[in-house]
Amino acid sequence: MAKILLVDDQDSILKTAEAILKKAGHEVFTAADGYIALEKLAIFTFDLIVTDANMPGISGFDLVKALRIGEKTRNTPIVMLTSRQEKRDVEKAIQAKINDYVIKPIDPNILISKINALLEKASGKAS
Repeated sequence: MAKILLVDDQDSILKTAEAILKKAGHEVFTAADGYIALEKLAIFTFDLIVTDANMPGISGFDLVKALRIGEKTRNTPIVMLTSRQEKRDVEKAIQAKINDYVIKPIDPNILISKINALLEKASGKAS
C-alpha cells in the first residue's frame, strides 16, 4: 500500500480517482489545488503524486517544477492526469520531469498499472 497525494481542481475527478486508488489498496490524500497540495507536502511524505495539469493558481506543471527542486520531493514519482494530449503538452510534462502521463477520462486499469509500475521502480523491485 502506497501513500498517494491526488491533486485536481475537479471534485468529480478527485472522487473517481480516489475511489480507484483506494480500491487498489492505496492510502489517498486529496488536494483541490496546488496550494493545498504544497501544504500537505510540507506535513506529510508521499510515495507518489498524481496531479492535473490545468488548475487555478498553481498549475500542475508549476507544482511539479517546485517539487523537483524540493529536497523531500525531488525523487517522488509523479503522474500527470490530464485531458491535455497535444504534443507540446507531453513535451512540457517531460521537461518538468513528470514520470508518467495519463489522459482523462480515467481508465482505471491504465491508471493503476502506471502507478504500480512507478511504485515498483521506486522501491527497486523493477527488473
